[in-house]
Amino acid sequence: MATSVTITGSGNPGPSPDRAGPGVLVRHDGLNLQFDAGRATVMRLTALGVRPPELDALFVTHHHSDHLTGLADLVLTRWILDGRGAAGRRPGRPGGPVSGRGETRNGAAGAESPRRRPQKTLISSSRPR
Repeated sequence: MATSVTITGSGNPGPSPDRAGPGVLVRHDGLNLQFDAGRATVMRLTALGVRPPELDALFVTHHHSDHLTGLADLVLTRWILDGRGAAGRRPGRPGGPVSGRGETRNGAAGAESPRRRPQKTLISSSRPR
């Protein structure tokens, strides 16, 4: 079970021709997990040979614009490339912060929110388990 961690972007809110927005791809035991979806995340994933439909989960670490600007591109590109569109898959629930105290819905970081139970991540696997 090899694990690899790849920085898919390390930019900030200001656009840069040489840096994608924040993101990290973690591969482990056949799973592809993306943390954050900054600007150009889809392009960086594609360069790594990972198509958006092949992501098993997307985690949003916090609600800063530079960590979210690539989210719409990632979701829509996944939908387009999946080939089944809206009729074949219902959208998942976002996994990410629900308060300013570092609490997350998915339990990936911080303590579980007392107001909500953990939810599934935004992108679920299309592969049979």
